[in-house]
Amino acid sequence: MPIDPQLALWLAAAAAVGLAAAPAAAAAVERWPRGEAVLRPLPGLSRSALALAPACAAAAAGGVLARGPGLGGVGAAALLLALVPVVLIDIRHRLIPDVLVLPAAAVALAAAVAAEPARWWVPAACGLGAAAFLLVPWLVRPGAMGLGDVKLALAMGAALGASVVPALLAAFAAAAAACGALVVRHGARARGTAIPFGPFLAAGAVVGLLWGPALLGWLAGGAP
Repeated sequence: MPIDPQLALWLAAAAAVGLAAAPAAAAAVERWPRGEAVLRPLPGLSRSALALAPACAAAAAGGVLARGPGLGGVGAAALLLALVPVVLIDIRHRLIPDVLVLPAAAVALAAAVAAEPARWWVPAACGLGAAAFLLVPWLVRPGAMGLGDVKLALAMGAALGASVVPALLAAFAAAAAACGALVVRHGARARGTAIPFGPFLAAGAVVGLLWGPALLGWLAGGAP
């Protein structure tokens, strides 16, 4: 089946942007945990930049493929592209950098507002609602949730709109399954084990992008 020429052009452009952003993503992964500046990419073609290049290109193109050509694809691509270094940093250091998440949230929100100016409040409300949803466990038990996760939820809501609801549900379900597996394997010792929530939010974002509208319909109508 032939690919729509417009979609092919957008996919190529998104992949090129992802490749161009790979050195900056690698710089964030290597420098941010040490407290160094991340806005300046690593000199030359570092190994880490080359390793991240395919993931960054696939993430940006995947956002366009999921949402189609246009501003919706731009917001989705910005979110997925930011998630590449975010997941790596969170796995290694249990932290999510504002310098990656907040620009992605701004781009996603601007793209969504530009796409539907009359409904500007929808992505804003979804972003704030998602952030508030994760802020509650942080307020109740700060050690159970980081503020980086809250800000990542903000970016997800801005990019996904109402689909952030099944995205967050999928993230919590996956995290609960992982915690259950740890308890089965390690018993009571697993209770004090801290696991990064960023990768689960990233997985939830993918679920929201691919199946969000269908899951929303299922949730609204109930299981048959």
